[in-house]
Amino acid sequence: MTTKRILAPSVSPVTLDDIKLHSVIEFDDDAPDHDVLLGEYLKTAVEVIERESGLLFVEQTWEDSFDEFPVFDLELSKAPVRDIESITYVDSSGVEQVLSKSDYMANVDARPCVIGCAYRKRWPSVRKQFGAVKVRYVCGFSADDEVDFVSVPNMVKQAIRVMTCHLYENRELVSAQNLREVPCSVQHFMALISVVGL
Repeated sequence: MTTKRILAPSVSPVTLDDIKLHSVIEFDDDAPDHDVLLGEYLKTAVEVIERESGLLFVEQTWEDSFDEFPVFDLELSKAPVRDIESITYVDSSGVEQVLSKSDYMANVDARPCVIGCAYRKRWPSVRKQFGAVKVRYVCGFSADDEVDFVSVPNMVKQAIRVMTCHLYENRELVSAQNLREVPCSVQHFMALISVVGL
């Protein structure tokens, strides 16, 4: 299986203002570049925590490609899944087809999300080639037009705040003045997020 992002999120699960409110960092209003730098660290924190937790926080679109339909169920690589947009496949004649939604069922609440044949249905035959089957789906806790701070779990937001401030205050891997590891609270939050399954 291969996976690629089709549509990236347009917003962050945590805003720069939220980071500043959380932090004890003294920002110089005469040096606006700190917003740019803080924004980059915020993006990094989100990427790291998403990768570690196996969850995506803000709505985005992904596509998983498979070489064939499985014997039983398809398992998607990203979570939480909000909606299956389409399942396409290359039939034995080499023509791309769209699988009808009535031909399959999806358990979007499962992690990973599983897609199986509907009652009394079978997977169609596909041409033998790489990426013959493609599943395009939407995932994330919140909508991409405006972050719903109710739907993004508090543990996620707090982990992002803590890691962003840590990266801003500790910009080098090793420093003679300040030797610090990533705060244990971030590791604790990520462990809970992964195990509890928000």
